[in-house]
Amino acid sequence: MDERCSINIVELCESRWSGQAFVRWDEPSRICHLGCRPELLPSVCAWLDEELDYVFATLIVEDAREAIWSLTYVFYGAAQPPWIHVEIKLDAGVTTAPSISHLPQGPAADWHERETKDLFGLIFEGHPRLGDFILHEDWPEGANPMRRDFDPRRRVAGQEPDQEWRPPTVVAAHGAFAMPIGPVFSDFAESAHFLLETVGEDVIRTIPRLFYKYRGVEKIAEGQSPECALLLAERFSGNAAFAHGLAFCQALEMIGKIDVPPRALALRSVFAELERLRSHAATVTGICNSTALAVAASESALIEEDLLRLSCEVAGHRYLFGLVTPGGMTRDFSPETLEHLAAASAAATKRLRKLHRMLRYSSSFLDRLEQVGTVSVNRRAIFTP
Repeated sequence: MDERCSINIVELCESRWSGQAFVRWDEPSRICHLGCRPELLPSVCAWLDEELDYVFATLIVEDAREAIWSLTYVFYGAAQPPWIHVEIKLDAGVTTAPSISHLPQGPAADWHERETKDLFGLIFEGHPRLGDFILHEDWPEGANPMRRDFDPRRRVAGQEPDQEWRPPTVVAAHGAFAMPIGPVFSDFAESAHFLLETVGEDVIRTIPRLFYKYRGVEKIAEGQSPECALLLAERFSGNAAFAHGLAFCQALEMIGKIDVPPRALALRSVFAELERLRSHAATVTGICNSTALAVAASESALIEEDLLRLSCEVAGHRYLFGLVTPGGMTRDFSPETLEHLAAASAAATKRLRKLHRMLRYSSSFLDRLEQVGTVSVNRRAIFTP
């Protein structure tokens, strides 16, 4: 990126959108806030992507108390500042917003807009397929659990299944048919249903359906104390309990301008990496299971189990619950304990690397992976619904 852009991002935004948007620089977080009218949103997002090489990261929606909608489109880039927030406001009575799903970076925003429609009831004009995403048939139309006026204490009345419903198939070749798989209710990962459109043995199109385990944790957390909300954050996904708890604590620390001691920051990194290593072992187990390599799956599962036992031995919980807290950590660790943790983690890493080398040159493994699910390296490739 041009050095001028990295140093003078505020001046650049003000120059490009003079009179059409406001620009505010937040020094503590080093975030550039770019506010614009809703109708300018696609143009601003396209400009950030094509001219400044920023990439869409996430969409934050708030049903604000001031009778307005607040939508924040978060972009990140390799230059400084790394974060730009594009912000639009909508009156409470407005139920539509422009979609950016048609832009080159649109695939990244696709799910965010669909999620917002289900949870908040906002319609993104121009989006090809809104609805029937997070909230399944049991949720009646008009029930949007993240709206401020939604009462989580009241039971939502279900609705009768539509007897005329048909899957949204698109393959029209002779002999094509749709084959449902699932819902597959996994023990620790997301449950999923897949509708495969096939012609013979070739799968032409796959329609995934997830979120069978949606529990409205964000809504339950509203109004809770930080301590109670942290318990929910850690249990949002047991496979990444420490990461979710850490992210929640970092958000609180940024809001409250809380400085975390250097030792606590270092310990956070240590246990985040321990969780990441264990997660990698679990992922390798899943891949080996999906390619019918029972011996390799057992080996990676043993590595994962050893890392879980190490977590319990060192921190008191296999999934590192109750370790991170706003402002630091709930406990310190002796040098001997940390040396043991480092040595055991290094040993597990060595075993994973050995397994990786064995899989890398196993033809029975590679035959099930190569040329499967090929994704273009061009992130501007046209997105096909």
